[in-house]
Amino acid sequence: MPCRDTRAIVEFCLNNKDQLLFFDFHKDTCQKEIGSSRRIIRHFRGCSVEMILETPFDAIPWGGNQQQLSDEDSFLHYMQWRSLQMALQLYTGRDSFIDECRILSVDWDDSEVKVRSEVLPPADMPKVQACSTKNRSVVK
Repeated sequence: MPCRDTRAIVEFCLNNKDQLLFFDFHKDTCQKEIGSSRRIIRHFRGCSVEMILETPFDAIPWGGNQQQLSDEDSFLHYMQWRSLQMALQLYTGRDSFIDECRILSVDWDDSEVKVRSEVLPPADMPKVQACSTKNRSVVK
């Protein structure tokens, strides 16, 4: 992520029965996917909002044993799960997450609702090093 922008976008789509149809989690500035959204949508596609909100992180099969995942993969999966949880709770009015998440848009028709929200970095987050700078220091 660029040093100055660590915001992420969560987009999800629900059908008229409040079941998840689509989920995407990407960087705000460059639209690059953060981790693999395919795993979380594979697990939750067709699930109700209630079921998603009741599912703890450790109950999701991330494609193998949790101990087999690298620390980075575990962190990215957690970020996806947490971001989807926050966005759904905010959308349904269960929590406000004012400092962490905000809804940017809600579009709907008779068959579905599309929600776009922004996940903000924590206030106490350490400084992020740009990928280009990080790569240069590894090459030396």
